Amino acid sequence: MRVLVTNVKNRKSFDIVSCLWRLGYLTVITEGSSRHLFRLAHGQKIYQLQTTVYEDFEEDLLRLLQLFSDEELVYIPCEEHTTLLFLQFVERNRNERLRYCLPSSSAFELARHEKKLSQFCNEKKFPCPQEFSQRTSLG
Repeated sequence: MRVLVTNVKNRKSFDIVSCLWRLGYLTVITEGSSRHLFRLAHGQKIYQLQTTVYEDFEEDLLRLLQLFSDEELVYIPCEEHTTLLFLQFVERNRNERLRYCLPSSSAFELARHEKKLSQFCNEKKFPCPQEFSQRTSLG
């Protein structure tokens, strides 16, 4: 098993890699479409996983799955845009070796939009912060 960590240039992703490395986990570290990829992070190669266009993301992720065909890959969500691409990939490409713990695409999209989430919570009678408009809050 290897842990797939994307967007290693982001501080959060780099910190995740550092923690996993200290705990002894093997990682597959990726970075986007930049031509100037970091060469190494904690002595490991960094693989390309483009995040600009879905088709490039899909091609790169399929390549990684082929490269690590004898191991399971566990996806760690580090950034919203890449996670949206990953969810799209999972819907189109079933793969028994790809592991993740994520909600459905629709639930993920709902959680990303504060107003839609608030409306959903109100409809379902879930507690949530009350909404205020500028007019009512300024009095």
